[in-house]
Amino acid sequence: MPIGESEASKPVLGYESKAEVLDTGKPTDLDRLGELFTKARKKFLTIEFIEKEYSPETGHWRVFITWTDKFYTNGVPHVDH
Repeated sequence: MPIGESEASKPVLGYESKAEVLDTGKPTDLDRLGELFTKARKKFLTIEFIEKEYSPETGHWRVFITWTDKFYTNGVPHVDH
């Protein structure tokens, strides 16, 4: 092991699951949906579940999406105070 490197300093892959309900009639939600699909294509996250519901009144879709973010951490647990 190189000088100064320890097991504690090696990056650890972490995961965090998230969910959102997005409305394709809202430009910000549509952008967010595109952002999630782009990150999934680049393997930064994994989409776990998508359910969509069409609203004939608005002519738009509501999309429920869950995903798991992948990230690297230093392995030290974060404690909120």
